Amino acid sequence: MSKTKFNIQDLYLKTFGYVGLPYPLGNLSLPDITGGLQNIGSALVGKSLLGRTIYMPIVIDNQWLPNTFINISAQKRIVKTAISGRNGTVKEIISTEDYQIKIRGFIIDNENYQYPFDEVESLYKLFNKNIALSISNDICSLIGINNVVFESLNLIEQTHENVQAYELSLISDDDFDVIVK
Repeated sequence: MSKTKFNIQDLYLKTFGYVGLPYPLGNLSLPDITGGLQNIGSALVGKSLLGRTIYMPIVIDNQWLPNTFINISAQKRIVKTAISGRNGTVKEIISTEDYQIKIRGFIIDNENYQYPFDEVESLYKLFNKNIALSISNDICSLIGINNVVFESLNLIEQTHENVQAYELSLISDDDFDVIVK
């Protein structure tokens, strides 16, 4: 077993073509999340964070996802009506669509320097749960995303034997009450 040294920022750049800001800034070590998200720290707060990629801890259904980027985007459903004799349209905001969430990350076995079979299997089992799952992440909490549903899982080929890159596509899922009369 060779112990190949690599830089995680280089892995992100080569695999995803992007290197974001680390979270917390300057610290790429694994967080201690045994006591919950309160021990991880606070998110950087600002309007520009919606849709901006940064390193940030993510827990889905009590499973921590290592070495991740998160992108969140939203879109409004708007009905535009043209009125004769007037330039432009009248806009009627109907609703906000589900949030689209993309998570990219790496599973790395730094102990045995072997392919991380157990961790990849655990991620696959998480993906195969066909129900809404809880998500814990500072930005998700900030904008009110508490549950998600998996849309896709992509395992990306790597050049290091002890690394597996992955990409997840999820959508937000809100609880609602149905009243039957």
